Amino acid sequence: MNAWKKVVPGMALASALVIAGAGTAAAAPATGNAESAKRPSAVYHFNQLNGYGARGWVKDNANDGWCVQVMIRWYKNGQLRDTDVSARVCGRGRWTGFSMAPGDRYHFKASAWRVYLRYTR
Repeated sequence: MNAWKKVVPGMALASALVIAGAGTAAAAPATGNAESAKRPSAVYHFNQLNGYGARGWVKDNANDGWCVQVMIRWYKNGQLRDTDVSARVCGRGRWTGFSMAPGDRYHFKASAWRVYLRYTR
């Protein structure tokens, strides 16, 4: 059983990061462009999230039998061009770092992106 939760849609406009969410993500004031969100069983944080890439970490906060990972869908000119998924994290207190860039072999600057948390058993 897979459960995807959309948490942060984003789009770059004139080199600015625009975040639109339903209260599930909040800008961290200390780092400017960093985004983080807390769920009952997971926490994630971005040190970088823009059209060139994403770096951060995801942590499982519960021993509930669910694993968690981050997925980013990269868009260019309104079309989905690439999807990246972090490693799975299972078990309370476990975490993993990730570094993703739009494009697999040839990287490009994404004009928009969407971030999801994936819960798996």
